[in-house]
Amino acid sequence: MTAKEAPSSPPAFPTEDDIDAVIDEFDGDMREAIRALLSDLAVLAEDANARVSHGYVRGQLIVLRRPGDAPQG
Repeated sequence: MTAKEAPSSPPAFPTEDDIDAVIDEFDGDMREAIRALLSDLAVLAEDANARVSHGYVRGQLIVLRRPGDAPQG
C-alpha cells in the first residue's frame, strides 16, 4: 500500500440495489415494504430483549410496543 492509497472500507449498506430489491419484493408497493421492514425490526428488538438479562442492562433497552401489545412490567 502506498502512502496515497486509503485503506479500503467495507461497501456501504444498504446499497441502492438492496433498496430496489426490497421494493421489488413487494411489487413496488413502498408502504408494504416499509411495513415489512418495521415488522422485522420489531421482531429483532423482541429477540434482543429476550436474550439480554434485564438486570444486566438495568432497563436501559428501549421497549418497542406494537399497537395492541399489553404493557410489560
